[in-house]
Amino acid sequence: SGDGKYAAFTVYPSRVEAAQVKKQRKPIQNRVGIVNLFTGQKIEVAKVRRFAFSGEAGGWIALHKYGPEAPAGPGAATGPPSTSSGAGPGGAARDERPKGSDLILRELATAQEINIGNVADFSFDKKGRYLAWTIDAQDKAGNGVVIRDMDNGAVRPLDSDDKAVYARLSWTEEGNGLAVLKGIDDKAYEDKLYSVLGFKEFGPGGPQKTVFNPSG
Repeated sequence: SGDGKYAAFTVYPSRVEAAQVKKQRKPIQNRVGIVNLFTGQKIEVAKVRRFAFSGEAGGWIALHKYGPEAPAGPGAATGPPSTSSGAGPGGAARDERPKGSDLILRELATAQEINIGNVADFSFDKKGRYLAWTIDAQDKAGNGVVIRDMDNGAVRPLDSDDKAVYARLSWTEEGNGLAVLKGIDDKAYEDKLYSVLGFKEFGPGGPQKTVFNPSG
């Protein structure tokens, strides 16, 4: 963690565990171990495909759980599909199922947990002041990009659209700006039509949004 108080690591299933899961025809899923480096206390959290500490600030860890039908490994990519009509990489059928799953925010000092549903992607800014995430829900209900102020817990939607999908969430290197792709079905194109949304100035009166539309 940014304050040097905690360490976290992925725990893969043992060979015996993996064999049992395969026999039951269930997906192989990883766990996360979290260790307090001052006391040596360790906990494990099951069914976590990805985790991240809250930037330089420390104090929090985000644990992204597997979805109900998640495959083995670190989780499916959330970026735009191939440009082939109705197909993904290699000509495979494009997967239109929602990719959101639970994101658990855990305060390390108190073990308090906050559950955020239908999260497809998430990222802390460099300083750990803000957590941003994209929502990918069933039937696109509530899809959008959201930000949380980690200092006071305030949550604000940055953009929402029940006809869109959001992907490739990315902070600037300095952590003072956020970008995300927004894809909408367009009959004039074989694939989704993506635009880039940029956000900055997250304090009072913000944020400011800039939209970069594709040239076509």
